[in-house]
Amino acid sequence: MKRPALLLAAALLAAPALAADSEAKPALSGSPESLRGRAKGRTSAPDMSKQPAIGPMKPFRSPPRQRFALSNGVQVVLVEDHRFPLVSARLAVRGGTALAGQKDAGLVEAFAELWTAGTSTRSAKDIAYEADAFGGSIGAEAQRDYVVLEAFALSERAGRMFALLGETAMDATFPQEEVELRKKNMLEELKVNRSQPKFLASVAFSRKLFGRHPYSVVAPTEESIARIDRDRLRTLHKRLLVPAQAMIVAAGDIGKDQLAQALEKAFEPWKPTGEPPGPLLPAPQETAGPERRIVLVDRPGSAQTVLALGNLALTEKAPEFFKLLVANQILGGSFAARLMSDLREKKGYTYGIYSSLPAYRSAGLFLIRTQVRTEVTGPAVKDILGHIERIRKEPVTQEELRQAKNTLAGRFVRDLETQQGLADAVLHALIYDLPEDALDTFVQKVQAVTIAEAGKAAKAFFHPENLLIAAVGDGAKIEAELAPLSPKPVEKVDENGEDLAAQVPQPEKPKP
Repeated sequence: MKRPALLLAAALLAAPALAADSEAKPALSGSPESLRGRAKGRTSAPDMSKQPAIGPMKPFRSPPRQRFALSNGVQVVLVEDHRFPLVSARLAVRGGTALAGQKDAGLVEAFAELWTAGTSTRSAKDIAYEADAFGGSIGAEAQRDYVVLEAFALSERAGRMFALLGETAMDATFPQEEVELRKKNMLEELKVNRSQPKFLASVAFSRKLFGRHPYSVVAPTEESIARIDRDRLRTLHKRLLVPAQAMIVAAGDIGKDQLAQALEKAFEPWKPTGEPPGPLLPAPQETAGPERRIVLVDRPGSAQTVLALGNLALTEKAPEFFKLLVANQILGGSFAARLMSDLREKKGYTYGIYSSLPAYRSAGLFLIRTQVRTEVTGPAVKDILGHIERIRKEPVTQEELRQAKNTLAGRFVRDLETQQGLADAVLHALIYDLPEDALDTFVQKVQAVTIAEAGKAAKAFFHPENLLIAAVGDGAKIEAELAPLSPKPVEKVDENGEDLAAQVPQPEKPKP
């Protein structure tokens, strides 16, 4: 039964009770004095200075999901949602930006951008016009572990959407003029990005934390962009588009039989052949070493310092992940967390500071990001280290625990309220091989974390003693403040995260 019908039934059932209640309690009338007299004996007004009590969060169950496979082996998951006349679809293939490596950085991003740039029968404009015709859109995006082709449409025109999804996915031609334009745009985007200190901090942090692991690559270089060409893109397309490595998620106003028929028709030419991109990437090794390291990208004259601090942590499949998630939420996961309350609200060092647990298929991180005034760079880093030490050694309070768990659970449920949010969550669980009941048990697992478990996880996976700290700012002013915080010399790196010391040409030795 659809929700409007449920709401109508509830209203009809409630009507007699409401009518009876209105008869038993006639409206108050009379002078203010008489009204005050009638109010005597009632409980006093609530104390507005105190936050109202919040009860335990109700158990959550995500909408039912139906699984099946196409005749070519592609796995499909359907989440029926008839609240709105819309259908959202995701076609994902494993093998994302980490697949290319440093030499071909940017190749997978270019592939995603150009996936909808043309087929043998349609130009990029034709594809866009067709998407408009079915009342939606189509586009692609590259992540570290996968590439996804997304579309949505009015449910009455879902067949046209799936037809275009299939054509675009399998028959992408990567027109030469579109490839050249994308390369020019990538070079301009790289210039703009390098003017942003947050971008430089991300590049330096990833490059130093992951070393030579494929996850270290977060941005292209001029050299890697130059290597992109139509042949490489078509080779990558053939490598990625393997049914055994693909999955389709659909959410919306559509039934299983209708979906299966539309997908079989749209993807009939896609045969179960080809080699998958490769096995799961090996887990990266900790490169920050047994001692804290600081890397610096010098931006002379900068009024602020951008900081990225962290270490390797857990993937989402790890048994301790939810315990660490709660600990991180208390430390820096929200505006009410410890880091924000201290560095922003009390000391005014920054407009914002947050910690997070980015998770990939083969690795997970503990990461803190912020931007502080140049003159307080040293004190800010010391305070951050102090907060990490404190949450590792001292139990969190019951109120902190309650607030962290309710925030995490509420945010999760809220994100599943939209059709596209639900499709994204289902796809995420598939890509990262999470348990079948991952969506249904998220709230339960968060709510089950205890004070002792959060503290134990923080101690095990927050490592201030070998934290990697990436700083982007005025080196002449901040290097001296940062140097005492590491037993090793501050490492200066360029805009690609590469050591500057290694780039200094060594003097030639005199010939004997």
